[in-house]
Amino acid sequence: MDKNLLVKRAPSYYHNPELGLLEPIAYIDENGLCEPIHNVQKDFPNGKIWISKGFMDLSTRIGDDELFILERYEISGEDWQENSSKHKFYSFGNAARKLNPHEFIPVVQHDSLPNKATGLLFSDIDIPISSYFFIFIKNENAIYGPFRVLENKQEKSKILSIPPQTPLNLPQDNIAKYDYQTLLEKNELITLSIDNDVKIFIRKTHNLRSIKYESIDFISDKNLIKLFMTQGFLKEGKNAFGKAAVRNLQKSIEEYGSEKIKFFENTDRFERVKKLLSDFLTQADYGQKIVDEFLFTTDGGKVFLNDYFEKHKDRLIKDKREELEKEISEKKTKLLGEIDKLEEQKKNKKEELIKIQEDVHREADKAKVQIDKIKQQTEEETHQELSKKQKELLEKMNNLELEIKELEEKKTKFYDEQNKIQTYQDLEKKTNYYEERIKELIEKETDIKKAVETQQNLLASPSLGDELVKFKTIKSVLENKSSYPNEDLNIFLIKSNDFNLIENRKDFIENLVNSFSKDNSRSFTYDEIANLLICLSQSFLTILSGPPGTGKTSTALRLAKFLGLVSDSNKTSRNFLNIAVGRGWTSSRDILGFYNSLKDVYQPSRTGLYQFLKKHSNEEFQDEKFLKLVLMDEANLSSIEHYWSDFLAMCDTDIAKTAIDLGIPDPNHRYLNIPDSLRFIATINNDDTTEKLSPRLIDRSPIISLSYSYDDVNEEYDDEISFDIGAVTYDNLKESFDISINEAKLDGEEQVALDKIIELLRDSRFNSKTIEISHRKRNAIYKYCYIANQLNFDIKPMDFAISQHILPLINGSGSAFKERLENLQIILEQYGYLKSKKILDTIFNTSEYDFYSFF
Repeated sequence: MDKNLLVKRAPSYYHNPELGLLEPIAYIDENGLCEPIHNVQKDFPNGKIWISKGFMDLSTRIGDDELFILERYEISGEDWQENSSKHKFYSFGNAARKLNPHEFIPVVQHDSLPNKATGLLFSDIDIPISSYFFIFIKNENAIYGPFRVLENKQEKSKILSIPPQTPLNLPQDNIAKYDYQTLLEKNELITLSIDNDVKIFIRKTHNLRSIKYESIDFISDKNLIKLFMTQGFLKEGKNAFGKAAVRNLQKSIEEYGSEKIKFFENTDRFERVKKLLSDFLTQADYGQKIVDEFLFTTDGGKVFLNDYFEKHKDRLIKDKREELEKEISEKKTKLLGEIDKLEEQKKNKKEELIKIQEDVHREADKAKVQIDKIKQQTEEETHQELSKKQKELLEKMNNLELEIKELEEKKTKFYDEQNKIQTYQDLEKKTNYYEERIKELIEKETDIKKAVETQQNLLASPSLGDELVKFKTIKSVLENKSSYPNEDLNIFLIKSNDFNLIENRKDFIENLVNSFSKDNSRSFTYDEIANLLICLSQSFLTILSGPPGTGKTSTALRLAKFLGLVSDSNKTSRNFLNIAVGRGWTSSRDILGFYNSLKDVYQPSRTGLYQFLKKHSNEEFQDEKFLKLVLMDEANLSSIEHYWSDFLAMCDTDIAKTAIDLGIPDPNHRYLNIPDSLRFIATINNDDTTEKLSPRLIDRSPIISLSYSYDDVNEEYDDEISFDIGAVTYDNLKESFDISINEAKLDGEEQVALDKIIELLRDSRFNSKTIEISHRKRNAIYKYCYIANQLNFDIKPMDFAISQHILPLINGSGSAFKERLENLQIILEQYGYLKSKKILDTIFNTSEYDFYSFF
């Protein structure tokens, strides 16, 4: 979805730790502004977001009560409308992001601020320590802070203290005071409803730097004394904390205070220090506090304490012994009184227990008598009840047997009726079949009569000579002799060369890139041209797919031109044929031709494919050593698997040893040999006017997707590597861009990625349609990547292979199938296969009614 969400973890009832729920709280737009979700049930039916994977990782990174950002989530389908336990939106654990430490800082309502003397505030405020480093306090109409949250494990409460450093660039031991209404007006306070409790947050602490505030000195007594010590007012020594030293310090501060306290920004700290020293001299317990808090933290204090104890050891021990004896005596007297009370209570409880036991025995005797009476009554009643139940069951069994008998009779009648219906349907089908056969025979009889009548008229006609000329023409075609002696006079002659392609593959590809860039049509990158050459060399049929206007047909025509098979001035060639596929083609007779048994001739199709292939066996044509390329334009206007059926099997076999049976009785002309150098390119559109490609065809062909290009004209090209070499031989092309499957292999990362994808697509745990990757497809991917890795692609070769061999197999529906594709999306992103991921994103974006298909 477009907006991020502010969420928290919700209680989960899933047994699988990878699954869980999140509670949406607010929307976060691209500028970081927060919009609370006022009606969760309206925006998020059933109130939660389902995490379908990665919840365990999310739980380890983020605390139970911690707020965090969910960066993406999707609609899961329509099931949530019928089932209240399911949720409209889902996401993954890796889409969760922790909040920045300075985002969404809590503001808590409290009656008081931390004690200024100690810098601490003990409270039971509900703030998760693991989630927030700072908080602010709302006291009356002001906001104070920031404060640090600590845990007091002994008191099981929270402690607020002044942090040594804050994000507001305040002086050390200072806090800021803001006007509550000012922060509201500047939209720096956000009110959110969390677990039915209204809570206030500061959007970002960095934003508070530009808002007017009052800085309040909050230094504690302990830190203040330490501060004076660091400025040289109190020298550490043997009697550093004696009363005489304190009096001297007090006198020094009075005499030289105006000069010594220049390091303070105000005189409050100076006055506090004087009061602390006065309290030390006048209050005994305060002196003890000074000892506890300060003497143990300095070396001078420790020396003073040790010296004082050695001098007054006997008196201190005597005083402490008398104090302990008095305390023990008081505790002993108190404990003896409590023991007497407990003895009295024990005596009273013992008498109550004896009385209760007597009452229990009496009630037990009464209960035993009552049980015996009930037992006698129960045995008789039970016998009567069982007899009644047995009678009812017998009646039910008899009724059920009658119902079963009736159902058996109905079933027999139903089967009889069904058999009659089936027999009738079979008879109806046979009747229709025979009626159709009668029509066909009548039509054949009519045709035969017309043919006989025509032949009779022909024999009696003076134009018999012309007909004999036609017959001669047909005969010459069957004998592979041209009836048109001048038909090859204007044929484009391919320029031959001795170019060593295998040693100059990259230069050859760059030359084609430049050629495509020069003619002001769609340009192609080095990777795309190399991809075309590899597919053309390794696959009998290569399919170019995409919307109208993406340059599919022109790409095939320009490729034939730049490979030297045709020229601008002459589009006719023995090595390139452009076939415009027609609607309604149903068999090979539409693209190749058929044998007319009535005329005893083979009648080629108007496409010219028969003549194009027939000529290759004539040794006088030197062009046979070059690539023979056939373009089938708009190939899926009719079903390719039907009209191209004679060639479909050749995608798997050795083409050089394959021939097509023409059905001609003459054994010398019956078979049409197919050259090893023959390749087909088919262009297809994907709309309601075209036929779907069959799984058999998809499994045998790479499908190259062409999308609209907006930067394909006037691209720069390198004249230095442009050269006119004519056409390279087919053997040269195949040796450079094809490889035996026995030699092909993948590198380590490619093999791992391919194995992961194959396992994911066939995994039955998704409870949806699986996608099987055949051995034929795997071999094609192995061969493709092996050659492409030698050509230094910018895009990973496996990315091209997946987009052309695996993604075209996608065709399924339902939320489980979508989840399978989402996991595939994660793998593609993980390995950097961005071209394939982009195609998969398009499949998601163009899906309708939860149906997902490549085409």
